[in-house]
Amino acid sequence: MDGVTCMTPIGQTKEVFDGFNLFEDEKSNANYVKFKIGVLRKVLHTYHYGGNMMSSNMMVGMAFEDTFAYKLIYIMSIDDSQHKGLLKIGEATIKTNSEIDEIKPCCHELNIAAKQRIDSYTKTAAISYNLLYTELAVRKEKTDSGSEVIKSFSDHKVHDVLTNSGFERKEFDDARGKEWFVVDLITARSAIAAVKENRTSISQVKLASKYAPIIFRPEQEAAIEQTIKIFKDRNRMLWNAKMRFGKTLCALEVIKKLQLKKVLLLHTGR
Repeated sequence: MDGVTCMTPIGQTKEVFDGFNLFEDEKSNANYVKFKIGVLRKVLHTYHYGGNMMSSNMMVGMAFEDTFAYKLIYIMSIDDSQHKGLLKIGEATIKTNSEIDEIKPCCHELNIAAKQRIDSYTKTAAISYNLLYTELAVRKEKTDSGSEVIKSFSDHKVHDVLTNSGFERKEFDDARGKEWFVVDLITARSAIAAVKENRTSISQVKLASKYAPIIFRPEQEAAIEQTIKIFKDRNRMLWNAKMRFGKTLCALEVIKKLQLKKVLLLHTGR
């Protein structure tokens, strides 16, 4: 629910908050009205009811429920041999009264929400971790009518950007999930920025180092090695690979490993 829910006795809500989104809750026999935080701040001080001005201290018995909940992305590390050179990009939920523009990266609210989420699966194992970065997981998207709306995104979107950009996902045998990557902090933050800008890779973002390391996935490595082996005896190899497999990148790696001096690239258009 977007906004704040105000609970009042039956019959009062429509008169007091006329014009707002009114709906009823049958279980509690009460009316609710939903509105944005900015409106609430104005209403709390004084509002009109029955021709009189009522101050906030007269609102005894009225319950206000915080209903703002957003996703956030966090980046963390663990200082041990198994996690050396790895960062985890995960997600958590934050419940807050603050507006989106007020929630800055690495602010106290975000850090607390992220730590609560991380503690939920690390405390039982007595794991010590480093929380390196937090940011609200929202971005602007255009609707069919051309207007902009704010939508949340998951950590999977950030994982996809890193994978598309050639960064290796570290998979463990146990239940540690698939959120660990061989990546540095600046590049991981660049991946978050790419998602917020609705891009599928970080190729247009300045990386932490001059040259980003290219780490091939297992299926890409298999295609490269099989092609090199075939080319020792024959001169043809067909890759029947799906879109975004990384065929161009793999072909360049084959060229590099075979140390070919002259290569002709052909594109057959329709």
